[in-house]
Amino acid sequence: MKMKPAHDEIHDLTEHFNAMALRIHEQVNQIHDQETKRKALVSNLSHDLKTPLTNILGYAETINQGMYKDEAELHAYTQLIFRQSQYMERLMNTLFNISNLDSLGMNVTKKPTNIVGLLRRTLADYIPMLDHKGIKTSISIPDQVVIAEVDGQLIDRAIRNVIDNAMLHGASGKYLGIQLCEQKGQVIMAITDRGSGILEEQQKLIFERFFQGSQERKNEGFGIGLSLVQEIVEAHHGTIHVKSERNVETTFVIVLPRTDHGDQAKAPKSDRK
Repeated sequence: MKMKPAHDEIHDLTEHFNAMALRIHEQVNQIHDQETKRKALVSNLSHDLKTPLTNILGYAETINQGMYKDEAELHAYTQLIFRQSQYMERLMNTLFNISNLDSLGMNVTKKPTNIVGLLRRTLADYIPMLDHKGIKTSISIPDQVVIAEVDGQLIDRAIRNVIDNAMLHGASGKYLGIQLCEQKGQVIMAITDRGSGILEEQQKLIFERFFQGSQERKNEGFGIGLSLVQEIVEAHHGTIHVKSERNVETTFVIVLPRTDHGDQAKAPKSDRK
């Protein structure tokens, strides 16, 4: 067998090391960029917690001392406390999500789970809020049990994050569509809103950690929710993608592998149109 000349081998080795050094350099830059963004976000969130807390304490003190004119003003103060408390909860959940994302891997415990039942229970928690906000719902869920090998708590969390995102950014459309179906050994969930939508150039970035989108949406989210959803879905060997037409409709589609477990029993029907 003819051997390569020494100078050719050295050339190949040099190219290999140069390519490897470039990859390492790129990875270090990515890690540095992520760490910088993470630190900035945690700092901003910690700072942002002070404002709603100060407001809550101020309004609570006013109520406690009876320093309000009438029942209407009292109601207004309690509503302000409620809204500020909700905002603080969002901030705390975001910090919790960051902590989870920075932990060593994602602990996934899969078992046969009825996705229909899981989705119905999740949606039941949102019905009062949707009614209160005047958001019309269109829900299409099959009657039969649909079994998949998943971590139920993680999938529930993923679904909630996508619904929360739809309600936050799609509230102006006053619509939420939920669809579940099974197709070719897969479970497919689609969550749709009719808000302002997502710019085409941002649709590929929407699942990146800390990505907050355009300036008008920047203060409405922290770039964690959808990134976490993607990590959960991919940990289940599934996929998630978004389809969006500006000011028309935005749909997030989650696809999970399905596991058959015998005959499909009938599940109670409670679809809400």
